[in-house]
Amino acid sequence: MPSPSAMRRQPGSCTRRSVSCRRTAFETIDKPVMRPLPARRYELADWKHAKVNIDYCVCYDDRLYSVPYTLVGARVEIRATASVVELFHDSVRVASHARSYGRKGSAVIVDEHRPRAHRDYGKWPPERVVAWAETIGPNVGELARAVMRHRTHPETGYRTCLGVIRLADKYGRERVDAACARALRIGSPTAKSVTAILRNGLDRAPLVEPPPRGALQQLAVARADGTYANALARLAKVAVLVLDDFLLAPMTDVERRDLLEVLEDRYDRSSTVITSQIPTKSWHQAIGEASIADAICDRVVHNAHLVTLRGGSMRKKKAVAPEVTETKT
Repeated sequence: MPSPSAMRRQPGSCTRRSVSCRRTAFETIDKPVMRPLPARRYELADWKHAKVNIDYCVCYDDRLYSVPYTLVGARVEIRATASVVELFHDSVRVASHARSYGRKGSAVIVDEHRPRAHRDYGKWPPERVVAWAETIGPNVGELARAVMRHRTHPETGYRTCLGVIRLADKYGRERVDAACARALRIGSPTAKSVTAILRNGLDRAPLVEPPPRGALQQLAVARADGTYANALARLAKVAVLVLDDFLLAPMTDVERRDLLEVLEDRYDRSSTVITSQIPTKSWHQAIGEASIADAICDRVVHNAHLVTLRGGSMRKKKAVAPEVTETKT
């Protein structure tokens, strides 16, 4: 049993029995050969293999990163850290990007990686993708054109087009063409919308010209089509949105929540005009569901120009008096 005095010795102190202690060994043997710590903190890296798509991009964490277009079809290695995404081909780094944390599906494109001219697209110019889509059906080709028309770099739409084309293997060409026609009609030319239409069998429903709908009716239809998020985004971009005859009929719980989503997306960004026969002081009660009504009124009533119209109906004033014809008997 060691003595109490030995137990109280401080770490690193030498004992009578030992010629040297651990501290002395460290200072004489280890410390002289130690090197300073690196200037940069070590970063953990995630390595993956990928194949370069025809849009000369690879996908990592649901975002696209470009490589030189000459590597289309090649196998590359991805090294990703919290701040950078590097791509290697045959152990040579061919691209380096700041890691993107934007929306899923977004692309990080370096202009030097793009073809210098249209002829340099090689085997995959945009016209070839459209022509391939048209072999499925004319509406599929039109959807492919719409996809690439709305992209800064048309090549970033190739994946969407190929995703729609592949649906023909599962659902058949006629159904995919009909689904694309419906997706174009509702203004949502995306692979996700086409897939939702096919999954819900809406491609078999008659495609008729829809009657004009209000914003909330559009959202109800979009929810059924699986295009709710796209419909919200379209309403958010409208420069001036008019909600006519507001609260003319009682609102359902779904309509209340849809209206709150629309107003939240447009608040302090775009103009919204609301016409109603009900005074604004009664809107809270008419909307119903106190918590949602508070949120809606907070985004409308307190940051608006109120115009109160008085007098009789303009329709009544402009109405043409009926002609009275007298007949003699």
